[in-house]
Amino acid sequence: MNQAAQADLLLKTRSLLNCIPPSPGLRGLIALLLVVSVCAGGAAVGAEDNEQPLSRSELPQLTLSPVEQGRVWDQAIHILGGNANVISRWVGEVRYSLVGDAHLAPLVASTLAQIGSITGLVVRSAAPQYEDPQRYADALAQMNDGGLMPCVVVTECANFVVIVAGVNQMKEIASTIGLRRVYRRALDDEKKVLCFFAPYQSASTIRQALVFVRSDQPKAMLHTCILEEIYQSFGLFNDYSDSEYFSFNNRVEPKAITPYDQHLLQVVYQFSPGAPAFAVVKQLMKNLNFSQANR
Repeated sequence: MNQAAQADLLLKTRSLLNCIPPSPGLRGLIALLLVVSVCAGGAAVGAEDNEQPLSRSELPQLTLSPVEQGRVWDQAIHILGGNANVISRWVGEVRYSLVGDAHLAPLVASTLAQIGSITGLVVRSAAPQYEDPQRYADALAQMNDGGLMPCVVVTECANFVVIVAGVNQMKEIASTIGLRRVYRRALDDEKKVLCFFAPYQSASTIRQALVFVRSDQPKAMLHTCILEEIYQSFGLFNDYSDSEYFSFNNRVEPKAITPYDQHLLQVVYQFSPGAPAFAVVKQLMKNLNFSQANR
């Protein structure tokens, strides 16, 4: 098993253990079983780059007490903007491109493939890819037509761009694109934001999105940023501080996407753009067979 696969396994194991009620004996037993299982199946896990994305029917089922279910409800509705809000989501084809370190391409591709499987969206790679963020910034400046990626045929052009770069390069790109000030504030030096996303939407339909990730951070945090910001770009717009169920919790630490993230994303794409967030969370609770669905 390579080092990256081992690190990913640790994140996934911790995520699973966090879903288990706080019983030291039970956690210890499950941790031991996980280690034995990993060691026995090391060769299979080592081929993680070829892992198949989860399908809609394969998302794990979850068991919680009524009080815990209530917390899931509260956190999910906050992530979707509140009881009075409506959801935003992609509708058409998502064409993505990576700007920055090409070694991150497999992570970006596998994350978006998983999202495509969960949501039913068509998600595919689009040319060109820019390993040098400065070349991308220069190409945008020459294009100057409001698009996110220079290309000849608009319908083949990327509408979802993941940018991994230094802060100054990201500022230049944001200025060239005309990124709204509400998003550009994340690049202010004093904020020291590691990553953020910027969706472009109309009538609750997301039509384009950018993910900005600072390149000058540890590898584990770099991977966490890419995973979380990509997921949130598909309609899970808000964080819930210190959430114990969702990964969008404002904690600056290496994390994995949780089953709750995946279930919430899935149910968003069972509704049309502009559907009430309240109705979406109610359906989430039904999908999970939670008694709080009748709340």
